[in-house]
Amino acid sequence: MRLIALGLLLAAGTALGCAAPAERAAPGPAAGATAGASEPELLPIRVGYAAPSASFAMVWIAQDAGLYTKYGLRAEVVNLGPNGAAPLIGGDVDVVQVAGPSVFAANLEGGDTIWILVPLSRPVLYLLARPEITRGEELRDRAVGVSARGTFTDQFMRLALRRFGLEADRDVTVLATGGPPESVAAASTGRVAAIIAGPPSNLRAQEAGLHTLLDLSTLDVAYPSAGVATTRRVLRERPEMLRRFARAYVEATYVFRNNPAFSQEVIGRYTATTNPTDLAESYRAFRDLTDQVPLPRVEAMQTALDLMSADLPRARQADPHDFYDDRLVRELESSGFFDTLGR
Repeated sequence: MRLIALGLLLAAGTALGCAAPAERAAPGPAAGATAGASEPELLPIRVGYAAPSASFAMVWIAQDAGLYTKYGLRAEVVNLGPNGAAPLIGGDVDVVQVAGPSVFAANLEGGDTIWILVPLSRPVLYLLARPEITRGEELRDRAVGVSARGTFTDQFMRLALRRFGLEADRDVTVLATGGPPESVAAASTGRVAAIIAGPPSNLRAQEAGLHTLLDLSTLDVAYPSAGVATTRRVLRERPEMLRRFARAYVEATYVFRNNPAFSQEVIGRYTATTNPTDLAESYRAFRDLTDQVPLPRVEAMQTALDLMSADLPRARQADPHDFYDDRLVRELESSGFFDTLGR
């Protein structure tokens, strides 16, 4: 069965009309984010993101803290919907902040999508089960829920089941239960015995009586859970634009890691979240696992290919080095840019 993300590649382009919240001046970080008299000519860039999730906060922080302008960019930030690969390949956006599957699927199908910045290389996900399930092994011969076949939650449900010696579609039935609210409802009614959820949906699951069987971030597994992808064509034709973007993104990562109040304000604005508990949980979960140096890791690429191989056999023979280019991060390291953050 072909990876479901491939089918989404065509549909995702229709989401381009959904714009991000309006840019506004930010407290604190914006004070140091204005360019001086030697400000370079602003280069246009269109920045996409795949969903209103705290895992994508860096592209919002860079906008609201004025960091794109600081580094010579005139940015438009666009909500693309569930799949960012189609608009990226089509040239509708220059970069996209996204989770793993679609970038790999597009590349394997002949696109030139590549990762250039990956600050989150662990899954921020939880396996949550109904009260009567006390051990993972008790999921045998039961049904579990994922958002859809071939998605992030599907891949990590399969990985979690293997942790308990179980194989999806053999020992456990995997059902597509939809988004987080629908998945929580399916578990609450007993349609499925367990689901995969990330923050703050894990809080809704706990409120519904589910409990955490496994925190997947504790597994020794590297995976590009959130990062920035572009195409080799853009990297080749517009390297200066991407260099400026990398600086803005890396400084936004510093703000995210060191300014919780401002970061939660931004997350709340872009995700339409007002519950302070939800904001604190989302911030905590992602901040703890976000690397200041967003270096793409070959082992993370290999994990993603391994998890995709059941749906896309050609992933088994793919070279993980073909899915990323780390030159922008290496340039920032060699220039000492990381040492200037916070000064």
